[in-house]
Amino acid sequence: MESLCEIEWEVQEFMDAQRSKGNKTLWTALVESARRLNGAGCDGLLLSPVERFIEKRLMGIDTETLQDIWRETDNGILATEQGFAEPVKYEMVHDIGIDIYQHVVENICREAKKKRKHSSSLRKYRSNVRETPCRGNPG
Repeated sequence: MESLCEIEWEVQEFMDAQRSKGNKTLWTALVESARRLNGAGCDGLLLSPVERFIEKRLMGIDTETLQDIWRETDNGILATEQGFAEPVKYEMVHDIGIDIYQHVVENICREAKKKRKHSSSLRKYRSNVRETPCRGNPG
């Protein structure tokens, strides 16, 4: 049985395996693009292969399993609670894909913010070190 979490893990592995310009992993390139945007998003063109991977992966799953996964999504939970009929495969692929895509982008932005915060702290530390004379060197 596949789950939403397992597919998200496969997407992460895909991003780690794919290379972009400069022989960086796709994940690294996406995080760097998000850092340039202060963690508010990332380069949509870099995300295109991720989107295609998600759709291809989901289309390869049988309908019954896809229904189980769909029930884990926000739309699936809401539709089930409200008694709506289950959607056709394409609609489920779309809903699941959006959930995964959103989760991926949130993780990229979270990582970019952490790295940005770390580099900011490092810059402050380095500037303090430069201003503080070393022992034995009265400055």
